[in-house]
Amino acid sequence: MNKILVRVESIYDLGLAKILQDNGNFDFVSPSKNMQEILKIEGMDQPHQVNISDLDQRIGIFIKGNADSVAKVEKAFRAELPDSILFTHQVQQDSIYHATVTKYIYRKKIAIIDLDGSNNGILFNVECRVGDRLVVQVKELTTDINKLPVCSTIIAIPGNYCILELGASFVRVSKKIQGENRKRLHVIGKELLPEGFGIIIRTSAKDFVEKELREEINKLLDFWNKTQEESNNSENANRVITGEKVSEIVLGYSSKEKLDQVLQTKMTIVKDYHLFKSYSMASGFVLEFASHFSDKLPVEKVHSTLYSMIKERDFRINNHIKAEFHYFDGTQEEVNIGNIIENKDEIITQRVVEHNTMDFPSFKVTPTDTMKVSFKTGSWSMHYQFYSPEGVNLGQWLRIIAPLDIAYRGRVRVYDMGMHLFKDGEGNVTHHVDDRSRENLVGSGIITKELDEKLATVLVKAKDSLQASSENILIIL
Repeated sequence: MNKILVRVESIYDLGLAKILQDNGNFDFVSPSKNMQEILKIEGMDQPHQVNISDLDQRIGIFIKGNADSVAKVEKAFRAELPDSILFTHQVQQDSIYHATVTKYIYRKKIAIIDLDGSNNGILFNVECRVGDRLVVQVKELTTDINKLPVCSTIIAIPGNYCILELGASFVRVSKKIQGENRKRLHVIGKELLPEGFGIIIRTSAKDFVEKELREEINKLLDFWNKTQEESNNSENANRVITGEKVSEIVLGYSSKEKLDQVLQTKMTIVKDYHLFKSYSMASGFVLEFASHFSDKLPVEKVHSTLYSMIKERDFRINNHIKAEFHYFDGTQEEVNIGNIIENKDEIITQRVVEHNTMDFPSFKVTPTDTMKVSFKTGSWSMHYQFYSPEGVNLGQWLRIIAPLDIAYRGRVRVYDMGMHLFKDGEGNVTHHVDDRSRENLVGSGIITKELDEKLATVLVKAKDSLQASSENILIIL
């Protein structure tokens, strides 16, 4: 069986590559220096079938490629990282459609377009009318239920060794190709440039001669002309060219711990290695720098120094803290949870409710009441306690989350699991599970069965702790 060719360009590259390497069904294209030296992966410059890169703010990974190959990569990662959260897209990246304009906002030059009868997209800076048929390409996808895929009328036709751009007239060569080879390919590209197209020569073509590059260009032109002809001859043809499947895997604190365990089989690493790698570019650089002096810098010293620096700068007493909540419909919100009043084994913040009334199932919080929030890195819960100006306990809210992560500049990042427990001032405990149940989340592949079982355990522990009137409830598995 042929192995799937994967390119990993991520701060998590070593841990992810080790998982795929152990799986045995994958080979690596353009591996990093660390992947070559530590995992003994041999470099190759063939066209990749799957590309893995980082999501914004390093909260996880973005997987893009052939649908079957991406599915196998997903399966390999989910088997080893069962606490990860998976999002997939109905629309494929780089797909090309004959789309219909359904709404046009003249002043902003924004068009809403019907891609295929089931999915819509959005075009920016375009001049058109409602009912117009446009050839568009999907350029940017989002998991946010309130946002549409971003499309463009600039069409790129990707091949294994070069990319043709419709309506352009340039020649570009991959920045990874340098020196005389770059100049040579630029000259060849100019000689072969087809009318009405620009060309981008990819890294995988670095050793190509003119004949090989001409064959690739002709193949792409034939493919484009054939698909155009087929589309024009079919009244129902909307998608002209199928793009690539895109998946996003969110790696929370427990997934980072698992990646640490995977990597520890090959090298000595600092505790919370992947947490520090994802926290900021600076903390990641410190880890890379320290690795060159591992004989002089004990990993325990590196960990304690980095942790102390982060705590002192971003999580010291009186610092203002915001919580970044992510939801399963792809939306997110950033909420002020107060200023730090205690930072020992756990962090406690406090603030006065200033503007809005907060209605809970069995109690109400109004302006001038006080809110305290307890949390800890790796906890499966955030504990809210509310008090009147006179200090009377109004109620408590226990929010079940994917294990909490600290984030750059004094933030905490969590996935709300849609499970909430409440206790009023009289001691009555109630709970609420969002309409999209855990069963549906498992069925759709967003969470694994293993994660679902952990959440069931967390829920039991949370109920017991809340009924027992425990202070600062933090669920740690």
